[in-house]
Amino acid sequence: VGGVSMYTYPSWSSGSTSYSVTGSVTSDANGNYSMVLLPYSSYSLSITPPSGGQFVPGVVSPYSLLTSKVQNIILSKSNPEHRLSVSLSGSGAGTVSSSDNNISCVSGTCSWVYDENSVVTLTATADSWSSFTGWSGGGCSGVGSCGIIMDVAKEVTAAFTPLHYVKVTDLFYGGIGKAYLAVAEGQVLKVLAREFVENLDFGRDVTIVLQGGYDINFINPEGYSSIAGTVTVSKGSLVVDGIVIK
Repeated sequence: VGGVSMYTYPSWSSGSTSYSVTGSVTSDANGNYSMVLLPYSSYSLSITPPSGGQFVPGVVSPYSLLTSKVQNIILSKSNPEHRLSVSLSGSGAGTVSSSDNNISCVSGTCSWVYDENSVVTLTATADSWSSFTGWSGGGCSGVGSCGIIMDVAKEVTAAFTPLHYVKVTDLFYGGIGKAYLAVAEGQVLKVLAREFVENLDFGRDVTIVLQGGYDINFINPEGYSSIAGTVTVSKGSLVVDGIVIK
């Protein structure tokens, strides 16, 4: 193909990441043409060959497209990348999400690779039976959203603890159902004096006591707790005291 007409190649991809280019192609003393690749973007490649030049598609690799015939075009990704890892800790539950929606973590560890110096904001949201108690790592602290500059690889941990609504021995739980799954034979579930919106199915082969009306210190029951929902005992035995089922 000769002349100086504009030749356009479609966008290309490798794995789950799209690579393509926009802007001006430059050449070096060896006749190699180069252009910066930007990850996580989609473009098309337009090249004006020199007079008499001829270009044919070459090999797609994770970070470069090579085409050659008379002249070479070498496209290379110039920006370094760094991985942001987010972990959830504690016995509570919640979600950590990133401002670009590439991270949405509900358990364990989640991660995403970002271009160097990308700015990412992480937000932690506790479920209805837990509280978010703070960040650690990656320069994050406190309980608000955390802004991160990805100048190096970073690891961030979000801690969630259950709200102190139900106490079994020395452990606290955010709801009656969650506590029941962990309780052992003969133990007492001490329930805070408040309303619980739950549908409960007591289906384990254990005998337990569900005792409501406790104050915040869980020392003595002084009132009652209420359950707005259904309560089913399909297995085992349940002794109820100080509980109102609405």
